[in-house]
Amino acid sequence: MTPRDFGLMTLVCLIWAANSIISKLVIANLHAPPMFYAALRFADAVGATDALALSPQYSIDPQVAPQELRWTQDAKRIRWRPELGGPMSCSARPVVIFDPTGPDRWHGERIEQDLDCRAIRLPYTAHPVTTYLADVSLLGPLVKGVLAGDFDARGFQ
Repeated sequence: MTPRDFGLMTLVCLIWAANSIISKLVIANLHAPPMFYAALRFADAVGATDALALSPQYSIDPQVAPQELRWTQDAKRIRWRPELGGPMSCSARPVVIFDPTGPDRWHGERIEQDLDCRAIRLPYTAHPVTTYLADVSLLGPLVKGVLAGDFDARGFQ
């Protein structure tokens, strides 16, 4: 690992930690599901030009995604707010990466229905796809490309 790789992985870890903290605030204050959901759902509110969603969940609301059973305890604690649900809209250029062979398929395809996004399907990578991307040294180039605004989804896939 080069010093540059180390720096990039440090940045990714900081983003991951910030996402964890933000996710807790999103649940506590907005009563909405966490994770990369917020990157897509709230991109316009923060003026984002690009958004990266890795293994995002469209919803864990039992009324919206009754087949989603992985986070039932979390779903029970959330007071669902209709104004934060419904179809997504996003002016940013979203990149959505998910495993189409597992339970994330429904979420990824549902997001694609709402958004004009750059969807990348990575079969048999499971949830979250970040583990696979890090293992094959693609997480860094992915984050750099999205941050730079020149990410090539076709070339990446």
